[in-house]
Amino acid sequence: MDLLAGRDTKRETSPSGKPEIYIDDITLIGIVKARGKFTAIVTGPQEFPLFINVGQRFSDGFVLSIQESRITFRKTKERGFPLFEPKDIVKEIHPEER
Repeated sequence: MDLLAGRDTKRETSPSGKPEIYIDDITLIGIVKARGKFTAIVTGPQEFPLFINVGQRFSDGFVLSIQESRITFRKTKERGFPLFEPKDIVKEIHPEER
């Protein structure tokens, strides 16, 4: 129970027991380049930093590409149901934030 809000809190988990992270909940913090490959630094709903690479899977899609100032996700599900056509979602770092 969340003592501050006074209501039960349930942590969403996948069948494997890992917490679910949705693309819409991801915030891009930065992108680094090491050994010729880009790695994105993001936060999820818990505000913990995560380092992600191309191909990384999430509850509703995966990372399609990472470039110098943006990351592209391919969203394949919406609310647990497969999408008829996948959607590409781009999250960018604005020049003043780099």
